[in-house]
Amino acid sequence: MCRFVAYQGHPVLLADLLYRPRHSLVAQSATAEEMSQPFNGDGFGVGWYVPEIDPEPCVMKAAFPAWSNTNAKSLSTKIRSGRVFAHIRGASPGMAVQQTNCHPFSSGPFLFMHNGSVEHFAQLRRRLQQGLSDRAFESIQGTTDSEHAFAIFLDAIGDPKARRSADDLRAALVATIARLTELARGVDPAACLYLNFAVTDGVQTVASHCSVGTKSAASLYYSAGTRYVVDGEDGDMEETNAPTFGAVMVASEPLTRRAEDWKAVPVNHTLTIDSGLRLGLDPIAIS
Repeated sequence: MCRFVAYQGHPVLLADLLYRPRHSLVAQSATAEEMSQPFNGDGFGVGWYVPEIDPEPCVMKAAFPAWSNTNAKSLSTKIRSGRVFAHIRGASPGMAVQQTNCHPFSSGPFLFMHNGSVEHFAQLRRRLQQGLSDRAFESIQGTTDSEHAFAIFLDAIGDPKARRSADDLRAALVATIARLTELARGVDPAACLYLNFAVTDGVQTVASHCSVGTKSAASLYYSAGTRYVVDGEDGDMEETNAPTFGAVMVASEPLTRRAEDWKAVPVNHTLTIDSGLRLGLDPIAIS
């Protein structure tokens, strides 16, 4: 499986998420603590938004370990954004290690990433593709179950230029989970799916902590506060009692030094971050 982090809030340097904290995302590529094997060296990607230029994200990806990506490390100290998605890949068995299979995936204003797997994907892929619109099918460049899930999402969300709410984004992600579950169960009623997804349109973000057909689940946490700061090797989320926040992170593993900064996203729930940084935790109905 993989590790990822999604950030929404006041602008931060990419390095403050990817490199500087002791347990940064790149550190997790070699020393993940909440996986049976600690290495995620099959690719790296980061996407970020510069809304004063245009609504579509910039994405940088490479099909080699994050810890050896010197270009990304240098650029991360000079790029600041208030919307960041970053992912380190541990390829599922049989999935090629290539740049087109690295996350986050992008289309129009959307970024999408996945930690998990869809059992029997090789058997259900053709049926999945046959159910896609031409636009969604043509968006697929690689071979992963993750990118095919993104294609389902693109059809569920509809016109990429339409105005949408955080609830619309969540509904499309839940529909994606339902479709993948239907397809997998068509091959094997006991199929196991691990569906920790994160998606954003650059304005709002939705993440899912979802497992189907199994009692186990990949880890997922969130942290919210007034401001996220990094001092040396220590990252901290400054606390607030307000109903809205200045910074929110969703991550496979905590990045900051204080355990109390983080809360687990309940299994089979979504976490929604709207444009005003208000949070919503809602159950996913698994039929």
